[in-house]
Amino acid sequence: MRLFAPYLIAVTVSLTLACSDSGTGPPADSQGTWRLVRASNAEGYYHAISFADAHSGWAVGDTGRILHTTDGGETWIVQPSGISASLTCVRAASPSSVWIGGDDNTFGLSTDGGATWAWQHPTGESRKTILSLASLNEREGWIVDNFSGILRTSDAGLSWTAQASGTQWAITGVHFPSGLEGWAAATNRVVIHTTDGGVSWRVQTLDSIRYGYTEIFTGIFSRGNLIWVATNAGASSALNAKGGIVSSTDGGNSWQFWLTSDRSLQSLAFVDDLEGWGAGWSGILHTTDGGHTWSYAPLPANDHLFVSVVFVNRTHGWAITFGGAIYRYQGS
Repeated sequence: MRLFAPYLIAVTVSLTLACSDSGTGPPADSQGTWRLVRASNAEGYYHAISFADAHSGWAVGDTGRILHTTDGGETWIVQPSGISASLTCVRAASPSSVWIGGDDNTFGLSTDGGATWAWQHPTGESRKTILSLASLNEREGWIVDNFSGILRTSDAGLSWTAQASGTQWAITGVHFPSGLEGWAAATNRVVIHTTDGGVSWRVQTLDSIRYGYTEIFTGIFSRGNLIWVATNAGASSALNAKGGIVSSTDGGNSWQFWLTSDRSLQSLAFVDDLEGWGAGWSGILHTTDGGHTWSYAPLPANDHLFVSVVFVNRTHGWAITFGGAIYRYQGS
């Protein structure tokens, strides 16, 4: 997920309040290791990474930059995009079908593994930035933007249907675990939920939770009745400001906040109901208790500002930094 300032609601819900400081904790990786497979450089900033399987993956960044791997991240090549827009999110539905969103209301689709790209502007509003996208398969998916927009396609982006989000805030993350149920996160502590494929969305403003410095929701991940939301305290002037995880175990009826040691989390990936990973301001974070406590994964280099993390199964994962360093996780 991209590093950004808040853009520009209110429905209250029943909240269960909790706050826990994870501290430093033990080393996070007892079953696997993270390894640097691509060093950062001065070519520009990156914002997201996605893998279709254990082999095929893409990373996207500024000035239309697209990186691609077919060997699980060991080597990366630049795929010409033909555009100059900053690319902010990517979703690989399969090794051949890849979706990308970006600035200037830019949406891109490849059906040949990135050899060629077709670009469009779904709403005609150039000020919009597509901040996140979700796909069920090669044809069905959603995109969300910084103008509170949600668009759905059922024909791989040939046509789009606008869905009323019910919020005026920038929608920073979206995740659909099924064709009917989906969750999205927005700035100013907002989550929205649908159970009918986005025909209608329910807005929840989680202002009653004791957050500390958390101001922005940056990403979301769900598994059944379990929902996790990444938060950002980066806009705070406090030197020791911390972000954390907002979570629910009952489908959004009640919510808890769990403080981490990191200022900002940008992206989350869970491999089961307990174990998950976060892309953080200062490193890769790991939990084995459903997000109640978090600790940093040992890394072979001193990179920071992680912006995106993805897992295709519990033994294969990848994370990317703002500067383009890519790490690969190999579990046992």
